[in-house]
Amino acid sequence: MASVDHNETDLSGNNQLSQASIDVQTIHLSDHSTCVRDSGGSGVPIVLIHALAMDSHMWIDHGIFHKLAISVDQYGAPQRVLCYDLRGHGFAQDAPRITSLDQVADDLADLLRVLCIDKVDVMGVSFGGGVAQIFSLNHPEFVRSAAFIATTSRGSPVMADCANLAEQNGLESLLEPTLSRWFEPETIAENAQCVIFARDRLGKLRLETWAAAWRAIAAIDCQHRLHELQIPVLILAGSHDTSTTVSVMRQMFEACRMADYREIDRGMHLFVIEVPTAGPG
Repeated sequence: MASVDHNETDLSGNNQLSQASIDVQTIHLSDHSTCVRDSGGSGVPIVLIHALAMDSHMWIDHGIFHKLAISVDQYGAPQRVLCYDLRGHGFAQDAPRITSLDQVADDLADLLRVLCIDKVDVMGVSFGGGVAQIFSLNHPEFVRSAAFIATTSRGSPVMADCANLAEQNGLESLLEPTLSRWFEPETIAENAQCVIFARDRLGKLRLETWAAAWRAIAAIDCQHRLHELQIPVLILAGSHDTSTTVSVMRQMFEACRMADYREIDRGMHLFVIEVPTAGPG
């Protein structure tokens, strides 16, 4: 039975922004527990969904959560922001393995029911963008608006190869190639905070989570359904992204009925943490 276990307060934040108090909760879902970070407030929350191998600290440690949390919603009230750990990641690393994006999207629906939240603005990056798409399509009753960032609506065998290669050669063999897809060469050379963070999370990720997540995103095939979305959608692409290219993102934009397309000209696949000022908010 899904439930909330405990509450505590986290005062982490970016010094360049007003520090925000974050309510941290352990949420028990049907087959695993996860950690949710909530800025508080009574309005419709923005729900942030992290990338593969990351966790909710992706949004916290790079100031994105706080930038959104100190903004105001359309009614002038403080914006409510939530982020959580996907199954297999962070606090939820011991969850049963990922079997599909539908399963991970259902996790989010269960989480919102536990929190008694009936409407959200959902925002996902990379793998999290795939989750955001499937969630928006499968659970439209929850979604007021959506942002799909550096992601795809069509999988490919190349994505499944990322699982196969890791199983054959070990996840360590893919560490540097993965970082080189995620960040600009100069960012890696500087060993910027985003690189340190990503390297740490990749080093902690379990091989089975990596493989299962890649196979799940390889199977995504929802572009033909994006026209079903009767909500405002933001498609946010990176012009230097070689993983989910501008061409891929434009196809998603064209498939939506009510979409806005924006392109960031700095950073690579994880430009949201490489260049946080260029990301959402």
